[in-house]
Amino acid sequence: MRCVARAVSEVRSLRGPWAAVGKVLASFAVLSLVSACGPPAKSVQPVSADSAMTIAAVSFAKPPADRARVIIFSGDAWRYTGSSSYIGPHYRAADIYVNDTKIGTLNGLEAMVFDVAPGQYSFRWVEYKQGAEALKTATPSLHNLNGGGLLILNTYYDSGLMVSNRYEMRPGPGNYGAMTSERGGGGRPLRIAPDYMVVRPVSCPPSICL
Repeated sequence: MRCVARAVSEVRSLRGPWAAVGKVLASFAVLSLVSACGPPAKSVQPVSADSAMTIAAVSFAKPPADRARVIIFSGDAWRYTGSSSYIGPHYRAADIYVNDTKIGTLNGLEAMVFDVAPGQYSFRWVEYKQGAEALKTATPSLHNLNGGGLLILNTYYDSGLMVSNRYEMRPGPGNYGAMTSERGGGGRPLRIAPDYMVVRPVSCPPSICL
């Protein structure tokens, strides 16, 4: 409650152009400020990947030549505070679709890992429980995956006014998904940040996930 009160107070203190923006954008600002309180409760109970897959995913190890590996991170969104803007994690629970089939739900601060047979795939996401109809507002990410390859994506959320571009699967782990050598220090290789839980897609059919 302290975080909510602080967020509302900061929005009320906004001056200049924000005075004429109205309640809609002010609400976006409140939500952005509330996010500073920390991630919300998980929308679904996550299921951890097995130890072997977790170890491989954390170090971004490539799979054997008979399969391709996909890691999808909960992603980022632009946040606005009135006087500035920045990119931060959006924490939105994401229903993940591969070839228009839902394979599972990804909470904030999670990375979903799974293997697929080599071939062409379409990846999309929408917010939890939005349903297949919401896929019309999701931009598909098309990839031809080769054996032994590793694809890394993140669930980017566009908080702008263009609803048709609201949900994107962007390449890479996003700004908060991975720990680089700069963050880890000592020239360490790229790894998944320790505050991210590595999970598996609980409803992925065998026709997609190996």
